[in-house]
Formats: sequence, structure tokens, C-alpha cells
Amino acid sequence: MGMNGQLSHWYQTRLGRVAYACEQEWMHAQLQRVFGYYLLQLGQPQCVDWLEKSPIAHHYVAICQNQAKSTIQTITCDDELLPIATASVDLVFLPHSLEYHKAPEHLLEEVHRILIPQGRVLILGFNPYANWGLEKFLGLGKTLLPPVHPFHSHGRVKHWLEAMDFELLQHNKLCYCPGTRRSWIISRYAFIEYLGKLLLPSFGNIYGIVARKTVRGLTPIRQDFKKQSVRMKQGVVEPTTRDNIG
Repeated sequence: MGMNGQLSHWYQTRLGRVAYACEQEWMHAQLQRVFGYYLLQLGQPQCVDWLEKSPIAHHYVAICQNQAKSTIQTITCDDELLPIATASVDLVFLPHSLEYHKAPEHLLEEVHRILIPQGRVLILGFNPYANWGLEKFLGLGKTLLPPVHPFHSHGRVKHWLEAMDFELLQHNKLCYCPGTRRSWIISRYAFIEYLGKLLLPSFGNIYGIVARKTVRGLTPIRQDFKKQSVRMKQGVVEPTTRDNIG
């Protein structure tokens, strides 16, 4: 999965704890709307406590061999294929998984494969066009910002999802706190969140996406039996009798 432990350490910083809280709140709201039997989280085992609000019965986390074990059932896998049966999972959660995967489109293909029809995927990503993304682009605050490269934009991820027959159900922006060490600003992140959603709703540093797997069915061709019977009647050869011969 290519999931990096650096993000786990960043979540323990002041700014990281703000991001963690915003993401956890968003996740709890989404999880309560999805039901089923199997939920799979790809990477970031430090986030598994977010899954406690889910009504889904069985929770699993897929990790690389060099990652720490989780408190829930763990599946060890590589970067190429998920060792999970096709169409067997109700919900897949990607907590910044696309940003740490060397082939994010391939990862989404695997997610599409293992999801049941109408199954859902929840995606968290960093917004390259918000405060943190611009600071990262300018080379500012390297020690403050999440250790992720590159940031995949919401539009790019949406394009990948639509190309794979996912239906985009919802997307949200969250976490408007600027990249700073100033504790008095970070301590007021709840107020900053309120102002950000009110004044600059598109400039949240993190985005959340909810998408549903759709399956294209075959369109039945309706036959016109009335016309078919007429053609058959006209094409029948009249029977002959002995009286008509010679």
C-alpha cells in the first residue's frame, strides 16, 4: 500500500491533531449512513478508532508488511493486489491512501473490484489549492505541513472515479486552520472552521469524498412478437395434396 508512517507522526503535532479531529468528525457522520457486513480500511492503522461509529459488523485494515499491527483484524498485502475476493466488501475507507500509493488509479481499480454493487468508498485527501497546498508549493512550513507528496486535487480524484463507473455522491471541504505553530490560533480552530465554511467554503485544507460503485447492466431488447408472427405467416409454404399433383 505504500502507506507511510510519517503521517502517523504528523497527526501527533498540534496542526496534525486539528486535522485528525476534523477528519474524525467527518468520518463519524459518513459511517452512520452505511450498513453492511464488511468494512475495509486501506492503510493508516492509527485511524481505526474512527470506525467504532460504523454499524457494519466486521472491520478490517489492510497494511504493508513493515507497518505496525492494528487493534482490529489486519490483512497484510503489497502494492499491486488486494488479497480480497471480488465483490465482497460493503465499504472501503481510504484515509490519504491515494497520496501514499505509487499508482493511485490502480488502487481505485482494486477498490472497485472488491466492492459489492452499490458499495461505497470514502476518501480523504489534502487539497493542493488551499492554504497548506500553496505553502507546500512555495516551500514554506515544511516541518509543519503533512509529509505527503503529491497532493491529488479533488477534481483529479473525481475524474478517476467517474472513469471507473463510480457515482460521486458527496464531497466536502474541511480543516481551514492555517499552517502555523501559534498555539492561540490552533486553539481556536473550531471558530476558524466556522468562518472558513461560511466565507471560503472551497478552500478547506482537506476534502472528503463519498462515491458509490455502479454496475452497467445489459439493456434488454424487446422483440415485437406481433410483427414476427406476421412475417412467419407470410413465409409459410402452402401444403400440397395428392389431388394437386400432376
